[in-house]
Amino acid sequence: MMQKRCFITPVLRPNVAGNNLKRREWPINNEDNVIEMGNIPPAIVIIACEGDGTASYFQNFVRQSGYPVETVYLEDRVLVSEFIRDIQINTYQRNYPGIYYRGGSTDDSKFNEIMGVMHDLLTFYPGVVINRPSRLPLNYSKPLQMSAINSSKSPVIKAIPTFLTNLRDEITKFPVEETIVKSISGMRSKVVDLTDQRLQHKKDFFDCPVQLQPKLQGINIRAHVCSEAVYAVRIHTDSVDYRYGEELSMNLVELPQPIVSWCVQSAKREGLEFAGIDLLYQEKNDNYWCFEINPMPGYSYFEQYVIDSGEEPVISKWLLQRLLS
Repeated sequence: MMQKRCFITPVLRPNVAGNNLKRREWPINNEDNVIEMGNIPPAIVIIACEGDGTASYFQNFVRQSGYPVETVYLEDRVLVSEFIRDIQINTYQRNYPGIYYRGGSTDDSKFNEIMGVMHDLLTFYPGVVINRPSRLPLNYSKPLQMSAINSSKSPVIKAIPTFLTNLRDEITKFPVEETIVKSISGMRSKVVDLTDQRLQHKKDFFDCPVQLQPKLQGINIRAHVCSEAVYAVRIHTDSVDYRYGEELSMNLVELPQPIVSWCVQSAKREGLEFAGIDLLYQEKNDNYWCFEINPMPGYSYFEQYVIDSGEEPVISKWLLQRLLS
């Protein structure tokens, strides 16, 4: 098994004894080979891929609020390497800017090794990180998300029955008009039903498994967990997947306290301070179903609709204040 090299300055690596983590005492003197730099002004740091709309949205919000902000684009190797160096120096100087980590991935193995070092640093970083990389695997697997929902065993929220397969014979057993199909990966994809032309081929199996669920009728709700608070919107659409509907509107909605408590506890159980939770509400029998717990929510998509209706950007305000704390 190949051992991953660690480029974290030795003096900044925590001493580990059993399950207890012991940090070195401050300050660390110059004999410890930490590079000296001038004072770095306090800032919020955003780490994201280029073209990440939520990262750009929050960056503009921070600037408009009068605070300095820096963005590290993951495609820029030089910028990432400088960040890895600077974050250790910042820690040495006890200067802890809040970090909003949006994450990303690449097929470049060398770059992924550098990303592994960044993840190690952010895991032990003394400042605020939303959310730490160690909590983000949930975003890369839909089945893992369904497993997290099932583990709650709650009387107030139901997990949607889910079936995984890549076998055509298995898929054809499901009723066409009553079933939806989802990708199982973290890549953005459109939710479709079994009438989609891409599913109408004669091969005995698909190239990868898909996730099949019953096509439930109800009201889509997106809830954003912000520590102990939950901000939710009710979504009106004409499409199976509201992100691709021709008609779309949103309005703030106040969720019942048991649902709020479930959302907060579910996020905590996954180690998340900030999460986006997709719900479906059936008014007739007062049922709430959960589709997803997203550890890296693209919240700006929803907040912009709320702002357009005259409401405050409450999620951005919370995120800013939390990172500044």
